[in-house]
Amino acid sequence: MGSINESDWEAVNAFHDGELPEEERAAFETRLQQDPALAKALEQIETASQSLKALRPKIVELEKPVTERAKPAKQRYLFAAMAAAIAVMAFALWTSQSRGPTLLELHQSMEAQSYSVTSEDIRNVAMARELGVHDLSGANLVPVAAQAIENGHLAHYAGVNGCRLSYFKVATSFKLPPALDAQAIAWTTADGVHHAIVATGMDLQKFDAIATYLQHLTHELAKAQVYASMTQATQDAAPCVG
Repeated sequence: MGSINESDWEAVNAFHDGELPEEERAAFETRLQQDPALAKALEQIETASQSLKALRPKIVELEKPVTERAKPAKQRYLFAAMAAAIAVMAFALWTSQSRGPTLLELHQSMEAQSYSVTSEDIRNVAMARELGVHDLSGANLVPVAAQAIENGHLAHYAGVNGCRLSYFKVATSFKLPPALDAQAIAWTTADGVHHAIVATGMDLQKFDAIATYLQHLTHELAKAQVYASMTQATQDAAPCVG
């Protein structure tokens, strides 16, 4: 038998692939022994199959590295938030420990102390000269304390009606307290010195008049009418709220 038909090719392929039913397989094996063309077709199929196996790339299973089981996304976010919160708290603690007191904190520490001020003290400005601070008796304020601070000094004033004011003079710039916490103003003179005054509960017009007077004084522009304006504003001012 010189050739085989299409049906025989299908039968040879099915036999090779083990897909022939058991009852047909025995009969087909008998035919293979009797028909050289059929046997030759099976040989060709087996050769082609071996060639295909040789061309198929070898699949190598890579050993998976042992890794820590991934945490659920929600848990990862929780840990990240906790870490961020701890970092912020640590930074805030470090900042509070490393920085010096603010202007408001210095003023409040002076304000917390008690000083007895009388009208006689207001009239006596000798202490102001001895402390090397400015005369604010026109605003019913006398210097009651002086303190060296970082890069400068602080003078604290008190009045008979409970008014308290701190005057700062330093070589470096500073940050003023928020307007809601205190009255505060700052300025810089030609020599590069930074000045500021801070008060709490003071009549705003009185505070502004004191600020104007000190700015003129430190700029060496003080005039009698400026001092008089401060005195008048003090007379018109409401009592300080302490």
